[in-house]
Amino acid sequence: MSMQVLSGGSHSDFADRVCQRLGEDSPSTKLTSSRFSNGETSIVIGNSVRGADLFIIQTAAEPVNDMLMELLITISACKTASARKITAVLPCFPYSRQDKKDRSRAPITAKLVANMLETAGCNHIITMDLHASQIQGFFNIPVDNLYAESAMVEYIRSNMPLDNVVIVSPDAGAAIIADKLRLDLALIHKERKVASKISRMILVGSVVNKTAVIVDDIADTCGTLIMASDVLKNHGAISCRAVVVHGFLSGPAIQKIEESSLERLVVTNTLPLSPTAQKCPKIESIDVSGIIAEAIRRTHHGESDICYQEIEGLKVGLAGFVFRLDTNGNTMVVQRSATTVATVLEQPLSLVVDSNDDTAGDYSPNHHRRNKRLRRDETGTRLGTSDPSRVTVPLNQSASTGASTSTMALPTPPTTTQNLINNEFSVSKTRVWMKVLDPASQKLLARVPDSTPAEIQKAVTVAEAAQTAWASLPISKRKALLFSLLGVLQQHTVDFQQSLQLEVGKTLQDAESEFERGIDAIHTACSATAEMNGKHWTTNSTETYTIHQPVGVCVIITPFNFPFMIPLWSIPYAVITGNTVVLKPSEKAPSTANLLGRCFVQAGFPPGVINIIHGSSVTVDKLLSQPVVSAVSFVGSELAGERVYEHAKATRKRIQVEVSGKNHGIVLEDASKTKTLYAIAGSAFGAAGQRCMALSVMLCVGSTKEWIDDLVQLAGSLKVGCGSDPGTEVGPLITAAAKERVEDMIDLAEAEGAHVVLDGRKYCVPEYPEGNFVGPTIITKVQTSMQCYQDEIFGPVLVCIEVDTLDEAIEIANENRYGNGCSLFTTDPVHAQTFQRKINIGQIGINVPVLAASGPVARTANKDSFLGDNECGRSPWQFFTMPKTVTALWR
Repeated sequence: MSMQVLSGGSHSDFADRVCQRLGEDSPSTKLTSSRFSNGETSIVIGNSVRGADLFIIQTAAEPVNDMLMELLITISACKTASARKITAVLPCFPYSRQDKKDRSRAPITAKLVANMLETAGCNHIITMDLHASQIQGFFNIPVDNLYAESAMVEYIRSNMPLDNVVIVSPDAGAAIIADKLRLDLALIHKERKVASKISRMILVGSVVNKTAVIVDDIADTCGTLIMASDVLKNHGAISCRAVVVHGFLSGPAIQKIEESSLERLVVTNTLPLSPTAQKCPKIESIDVSGIIAEAIRRTHHGESDICYQEIEGLKVGLAGFVFRLDTNGNTMVVQRSATTVATVLEQPLSLVVDSNDDTAGDYSPNHHRRNKRLRRDETGTRLGTSDPSRVTVPLNQSASTGASTSTMALPTPPTTTQNLINNEFSVSKTRVWMKVLDPASQKLLARVPDSTPAEIQKAVTVAEAAQTAWASLPISKRKALLFSLLGVLQQHTVDFQQSLQLEVGKTLQDAESEFERGIDAIHTACSATAEMNGKHWTTNSTETYTIHQPVGVCVIITPFNFPFMIPLWSIPYAVITGNTVVLKPSEKAPSTANLLGRCFVQAGFPPGVINIIHGSSVTVDKLLSQPVVSAVSFVGSELAGERVYEHAKATRKRIQVEVSGKNHGIVLEDASKTKTLYAIAGSAFGAAGQRCMALSVMLCVGSTKEWIDDLVQLAGSLKVGCGSDPGTEVGPLITAAAKERVEDMIDLAEAEGAHVVLDGRKYCVPEYPEGNFVGPTIITKVQTSMQCYQDEIFGPVLVCIEVDTLDEAIEIANENRYGNGCSLFTTDPVHAQTFQRKINIGQIGINVPVLAASGPVARTANKDSFLGDNECGRSPWQFFTMPKTVTALWR
């Protein structure tokens, strides 16, 4: 099947650049577009496209409606002309900002565009930096959403003094760029009352005496950028620049930029610049046509999704393609062979795949900062040479296959994490693998796949196929299988505890507690069957009753910190109500989930009922894009949770999201001092602070601020070490990146004027010098505006705020945006009643820190700690069922 490229009328220069990178001088298929006198569009295809693999390049340039109509007509014409496959290449997707119903009677126009493209005959979509990832779920055809991140990073690295730069973004998307460049990140929150108009902006983070680089996906009228620039200047930034993916630059945007305090605006060439914009000295364009060209080539040859890697000025494609930036910053193909990266660079390299964050697909010289890294071999050993102390493994493949190789210092081969699909464990065929390290020793424990689209599709398909038969089983039989599961789990108690200690770094006490609470969750689900009978009413000869039916295929996404308990918050309820499940566990702790999956199979659950797919956020996006998925349950970080929530809502899926917390402990003067201090220390520093219910803020009322010295002494006495060592009370953080983030937060608190009275930074455990250890840390003189108070730190850090009264403490806790938990320590029942009545937090404790609810106790987080459909306090099984009311008349 021959490949042909066709260019619409929106951006011919970009199409020419793509073709040049594909080895063509110009688009191979000629297209003539004209207008009738009444404005209708007419298309003529200049040569045969019969049997061709056709790529039509058209972007969302003005006039957008005309360009979209031209694209639809072109696709239809090519389909009629017997093109075998038609791929629409949309560097900028039209109507991408209309991706959700954000007000009454608002259209979801991006969904309409998706429907039109499919109806016209499009078989595949290639686009770049969608405004919202959930747009992928609007399609029933493959969608490749590429990212301009690598080009933007290279521009910033090459053109700005990195020692004095801070990345600024309206959301957390730029965290990847900041992390990659090892720069600080500030967030600027924008509130709109109407589209394209900002009512106010709030800066979170410091930009004092820094060059602020605003990173965003769209610059339209540029009012946002200019207002942000003014806000940043007012907060002490010495200069402001902006790097944006899609530069619409509509209306008076150019004039605004020229008159603004913004020194430079850099846009990619996904959209053409107007002549006025080209003349503006403040506007600059960077070329991303190489990324699009490579995606086209891979699509045509049936290769894996494009995934660019970086190392010292080179850009490396996973298939062995090497790209170098030319003097204009353009990506040019240097070599197109299967030569290994190490051979190309003529120096030994080793592959380091890390699971420190949710992003997959980027290489960086900073091996401890990103998911997948290349590094120079520290021993100087060249690839393929014999060294008994090292194990040679193929790049991104298992040791049994022949491929280009890379070396790792491994005493023993790591485990290869497998997917569970249809009751069968199998090794993924992906080329992208992440690694799991022992958080105490940094020993390589396992490799985790970023599962392929085909594997994700298969897992969902088998779950859908199994659901009808599973739902038809009597609830008593489904319940019996859960009881069988309990027996199997008990047989593997020690295995689960060891997995939790080794992979997550838990102490034995914490591992035992998690196992027991997970078991308790299954018992509670089994006991809830009596609630599922519905209600019944009789009036004369009419009877009315309710029944509860399963929703279908459920996706469950869980975090690393409780890899046994949290999946069991949802899975038992989902299956006992007749649903099937696809579990996506954290890539940082996959082994416990796989052990759990083996227990489900051993317990006798039918094929397809429980499936496990491993991967990064890319895998999550592809799971959420599956139309047959009916419900999504997520527990994890706020940023990931918001992304999952928006994606699920846009694709009309039932969704519940439990995310971050900032839990306060209010200490009154009449509290029992010793009991209070031990309770606070245990909650703040236990599990290394890696739990959403950790008590991370101490509100000292009146003279209780004098108790902090005793708390410092108590916290300093806690033993920090490997979770499996006897006597350890505070284990390691999950990854080196987590440790670095916590220490950076402590640094920032100190820079903002807080006092670190107990410092856990650079904590060293002699037996484990490479461990991810942060000792208990206590920070005083904290103000509510400081980032250490505003953000969830997720480490053994306690911030202390001094207040005069209980009412003042309650006001501070209520104004915090999180609503997971809050505790009051007092011996006065009147104070307890006042607290209980006035506090606006979902879960509260009196003289006890709040733990995540287990068993039949409802989880009732509120405010920004919970998003979704299942009202807090309802029985968990109700989320996984659809009620149906039946009225019957018998005569």
